[in-house]
Amino acid sequence: MSLPRKILGDLIGAPYRTPSVDDRRATDDKAGDQSIFSVARPTEQASILGSTSELSKSGLFGPALRQADLALAATPNDPELLLVRSSILSAWGRFHEARDAAMQAEAMGLRESKLYVQLAWSCYSIGRIQEAEASMRKAITAEPQGREAFVGLATVLHAQGRLREAIAAFKRALDLRPDDTECLVNIGVCELEQGEFIAAEASLDRATALNADNANAWSNLGIALGQQDRHEEAIKVLRRAERLDAKNVDGVDAYVNLAKSLEDANLSQEALDVLETNLCDGPNPGAQIVYAHQLLRLGRLREGWEAYEFRWLNEPLQSKRLVSFRPMWNGQDLRGKTILLRAEQGLGDTIQFARYALKVKALGATVLLGALPGTETLLAGCPGVDRILGPGVPLPDFHYYINLMSLPRVFGTDLKSIPAESAYLRADGERARRWRSRVAGDDSATLNVGLVWRGDPNHGRDRYRSVPLQEFAPLASVEGVRFFSLQKGTKPDESTRPNLEFTDLAPELVDLCDTAALISQLDLLICVDTAVAHLAGALGAEVWLLLPVPSDWRWLERTEKSPWYPSMRIFRQSEQRNWN
Repeated sequence: MSLPRKILGDLIGAPYRTPSVDDRRATDDKAGDQSIFSVARPTEQASILGSTSELSKSGLFGPALRQADLALAATPNDPELLLVRSSILSAWGRFHEARDAAMQAEAMGLRESKLYVQLAWSCYSIGRIQEAEASMRKAITAEPQGREAFVGLATVLHAQGRLREAIAAFKRALDLRPDDTECLVNIGVCELEQGEFIAAEASLDRATALNADNANAWSNLGIALGQQDRHEEAIKVLRRAERLDAKNVDGVDAYVNLAKSLEDANLSQEALDVLETNLCDGPNPGAQIVYAHQLLRLGRLREGWEAYEFRWLNEPLQSKRLVSFRPMWNGQDLRGKTILLRAEQGLGDTIQFARYALKVKALGATVLLGALPGTETLLAGCPGVDRILGPGVPLPDFHYYINLMSLPRVFGTDLKSIPAESAYLRADGERARRWRSRVAGDDSATLNVGLVWRGDPNHGRDRYRSVPLQEFAPLASVEGVRFFSLQKGTKPDESTRPNLEFTDLAPELVDLCDTAALISQLDLLICVDTAVAHLAGALGAEVWLLLPVPSDWRWLERTEKSPWYPSMRIFRQSEQRNWN
């Protein structure tokens, strides 16, 4: 059993696998652990239990359950047999019934650790996480040296996001079996999720030293190295994980992490090759998303949009899918119909793909746009939109719906057909006039230039895309320019300006409409890859976009112009983390 593999900010690898019966038993001959079926009983009953155990291990759950039920018919008040029944049902995937049987065994007086572990896994598998935790703690009370209960408790704590407590529980299990590779891997995964990459590297190094054939350990070690920008080392380790994983019946999809690491090293074609080699034999929704990113980055848009639909099979979007009795639009006739366009991800994504509302409107539809918080007023003037629906507004009747970032797929958008002929958002006139007087200077020859150097710090790749303010210091030597900051929020290290004079207007920006009005009065915006760049592009304003290595898929590779925003000029790093 192991926790999910992931790179921060991008869900990849195999989805979490509910531990199997063999996982839960955690059988180890050297440690002398007992199967839950190995119960000291009279000879006849022992024979029945042994038989059900063998049948269950062979996947013959129906015959195993019949034997258990026959035994229970003879001795209906036997809690041990109820525990066996619970185990069979759990292995069969019938977790609600498994929980009921385990609770009946407890009601009959069984108080052994193996019962509580079984009950906990049944609860865990149906999402009753609090009950699972309580049962795992009962198992530990019943058997304080029971390693399996500590592993189970750690897994349940991890599911609740209580990572430090999960690490402590895994370490307790590791104390009871110091050579347990999987515990070390799971500790490393928790440390990765906490952003403690050096600690994760140490845990995973130890795991690979204990078991050099553990693909999962090598795969997570590669992630730990990649998160420290040690890409060459990460790729080498992940290639080893991929080779080991190819030998496993139940692999960990190490190739996905390898492809992601190649992407991080700006090797998109190599990443694409790895994915195309492995995807047929190891299909994986997370891999399809990485595949989509590579196709889109390389300009193969039509193929990329198709693969990008897999985003709805993974979190964070899986739980945001619209529950509707209305069908998704896939090109059906829209004449006289009402369609709902759903904003699905960030502000920048919403602004970028709102342009498709006009194309949908041209098909004869009434167009509703479900907007993100703070975008309602801005997008109300977007061509093609008949009505904006803000968060929490009850949905009116409609015939079809579609998610905004699925529109390019339906329209078959390629590099030549991106709808970017003109600006599609407008600044409010009254607000623009107010900002004009605010930025106006005495010298008409002076350029008014806005600056945005940081994005959302919670973004998974913000450490690459945001620029330290001091990197803008050389701009001070450029004559005839007046600088204005549109940067929301300040960081402690930005309290002292880097010898660059600018007027901070950010505190006066009430909303995105204010930001749009201010941008419309500037001669130029210099901006990192954040929503403000999309806003400037949608307004048709002059914007210089500063891109890291690697950049987001939507900006393609090695281009100085964006096919999405004609007024945008792109400046790319020549090497990672170097903005000079």
